[in-house]
Amino acid sequence: MPGSLSIDSDGLLTGTPVESEVGSYAVTITATDENGVTGSCDYTLVVQRGCGNGAYLIASDGDAAYTGSYTDDGIPTLTINEGVSGFTYFRVNISKVSGHDGEEVCLFVQKRNDMQIGTTFIIGDFDTLSGAGAAFNAQTGDVIEVYIVDNLSNNALENPTVL
Repeated sequence: MPGSLSIDSDGLLTGTPVESEVGSYAVTITATDENGVTGSCDYTLVVQRGCGNGAYLIASDGDAAYTGSYTDDGIPTLTINEGVSGFTYFRVNISKVSGHDGEEVCLFVQKRNDMQIGTTFIIGDFDTLSGAGAAFNAQTGDVIEVYIVDNLSNNALENPTVL
């Protein structure tokens, strides 16, 4: 378990993981009842990297067509694997941390050789929805960046806030 986290005798997990602790951890919880009977369960604790301002966590759904990762700035990415090309669906799991009132926009940005070549978005209340998806005509090495933003506008003077 990450050193920054602890579980007290009531089973309450506390602490705030740091960047170097992102990953999966095997955790075994053992409990003893009032009769002295002991039992244990094994769990996997997953520490994800925060995205945007931390209102949501975004992670790859684990599809074999792409590899989920994050940029150094914490932007979730889906990189197309070797041998994959053509119309490809991309999905992410979204978890609310602090959330945002109303609907949000899940924005998918397709890049090829570091140049943006496509975008699509899904509008919904990601405080209650657990994921989003998009489709692009993709090639090996394309990167799909994923953002949750407050809104999109045609106003060139208005930028969305990354949540």
